[in-house]
Amino acid sequence: MRKSWQALVALALISFLIVLAPTLAQAQLQDTLDSQIQGVPVVVDGKSLFVIPENLPGISPDRRSQKIAEQVELFAKDTLIPIDSLQVGELGGTMVIFYGSTIITEITEAEAQVAKTTPRELGYIYLQKIQEFVRQYREKLRLEGQPKKTSADNWFQQTWETISSLTINDNRLDYRLAIAYTIIATLIFIFLSFLIKTSSRKIAQFIRSHSEYNYLAIKFKGTTIFDDEQVSHIILKLFQRIFAIIHLVNIGIYIALILSFFPWTRKIGAKIIEYSTLAFNKALASFINYVPNLFVIGLIVFFSYYALRFSKFIFTEISKERISFPGFYAEWAEPTYRLVEVGIIALALVMGAPYFPGFGSPAFQGVSLFLGVLFSLGSSAALSNAVAGIILIYTRAFQIGDRIEAEDTQGDVIEKTLLVTRILTDDNVIVTLPNSNLLSTRIFNYNAPMRDHNIPVALTIQVNFGYDVPWQKVAEAVKAASQKTPYILQDPPAKLLHLELNEFSVKYEIETYTEQPSKKEDILSEFQKYLRDACNDAGIEILSPHYAAVRDGNRSTLPENSLPKNYKNRGFQIHPLGNLFQIDMQWGGDRPHHPTQNQPRSSSESTNGNHNPQNSQDPS
Repeated sequence: MRKSWQALVALALISFLIVLAPTLAQAQLQDTLDSQIQGVPVVVDGKSLFVIPENLPGISPDRRSQKIAEQVELFAKDTLIPIDSLQVGELGGTMVIFYGSTIITEITEAEAQVAKTTPRELGYIYLQKIQEFVRQYREKLRLEGQPKKTSADNWFQQTWETISSLTINDNRLDYRLAIAYTIIATLIFIFLSFLIKTSSRKIAQFIRSHSEYNYLAIKFKGTTIFDDEQVSHIILKLFQRIFAIIHLVNIGIYIALILSFFPWTRKIGAKIIEYSTLAFNKALASFINYVPNLFVIGLIVFFSYYALRFSKFIFTEISKERISFPGFYAEWAEPTYRLVEVGIIALALVMGAPYFPGFGSPAFQGVSLFLGVLFSLGSSAALSNAVAGIILIYTRAFQIGDRIEAEDTQGDVIEKTLLVTRILTDDNVIVTLPNSNLLSTRIFNYNAPMRDHNIPVALTIQVNFGYDVPWQKVAEAVKAASQKTPYILQDPPAKLLHLELNEFSVKYEIETYTEQPSKKEDILSEFQKYLRDACNDAGIEILSPHYAAVRDGNRSTLPENSLPKNYKNRGFQIHPLGNLFQIDMQWGGDRPHHPTQNQPRSSSESTNGNHNPQNSQDPS
């Protein structure tokens, strides 16, 4: 019996040692690490967690200790993350201590050898110390975060306890008093509800009645941002929300007060009051603690605002050419200011973002990541157009009001944005072209030569005349037409260029010059009308663009007022015996007296808009 008892004791001691051995070994290892390892301690909130050994490859122990301390402190402050989320795991063959996707530290093989253990065991030692520190740190935060009761809180608590004890008589509940006070509280609640509703209606009527006096509008530099109706609507909604909150507070106090009159519901009422005051105090304390951040944000907004105003002043003066810089054109002022404006606002956001509520939280990071993905997926085309727009601005390809031709579109530029350019054609149609398309195509600018180099734009047309018409006579007709056409310059004068000697006519190119290229179509139309009149007055037939006629027996193409009074159609000429007897037989009328009918001639014949004339002359 005695041996059995001794065997049970020995078994119990062995089991106890087996269970306690890992803990004792871990404690002994911790003591060894703290006493023998030379290095840099990881200190968080004045407490040393463990030591980072020296002379290890990679990052310096000072820098590593600082990074671990920052990560541990961030984890400890975020009370929404449970302590059990801290884990030890293996990542790429290296032991790490992590939570979620955040790595607090790595444990290398070299570090474990210094501690004379394995990386996994060393990781669990570090994990235990970090978890213990986080528990103590969060407990400290919880105790320090509890709002201290002020004199107002004490007064409120004493008042509430006094009201709650009104129904107690000799430490016993007096039901008659409880019912009476319940009726009184109900009447007061009804009266306050009526008063809140009436006050809300009166204030709403007052706001609506004063919205027509035109002094509620918000204006900035003479521009109405919010008119009276919009401002009164905003104020009305604000007061409605305030009175709704007051009404909810009234309901909450009434419910808590009724529950406190009866012993079996008194704890519920007390908890409602306690939680409500605690939430209010925490909200007030958070706002007070956030005031320094608001001050910093206010300074950033203040300096950014005046930086924008100063930039606006400088670039406005540049656009008015009161301030000039070599190589910087006045038309660059407005787009450059827009780029500077975006840069200043972006810089202000970057500087002020760390002071925003919730900055650095997982929710804030998730929203930022989501917005970044959306921007990267949807902004490729917009970004290419924006870059092309900036390049077009600074290459001075065109300006607003210029007459340009690009991608088979000709018209006046009426709008030039960072993404697109809008062109008004002669048909009063607005064509929108992406800036990336304009950057990759040829752009013909008719206004740039006159604006930048004081060179007028040449307007050209091509006309065919017969070989029997002297070119000097054609030049006189061109000169007369150019003198009558509005917006055509006389200096330099119009030019007559000989282009081709065709089979049946001579092709000329007429160049006229103007300083109004936006009226190109109207100028050419008027010039061609006056050119026809000048040719008719000079007795010159225009044989192009496409014209065909048989000269034998046909009436001249000149108008009636350009023909002689005794003009008659010429008859067909027949030479039966050729030149043997030189006998002419005329059919169909007398010989015309117009000099253009002395010799038979045929001009080019049009076929389906083809510009190449076809031979239609009969040699017989």
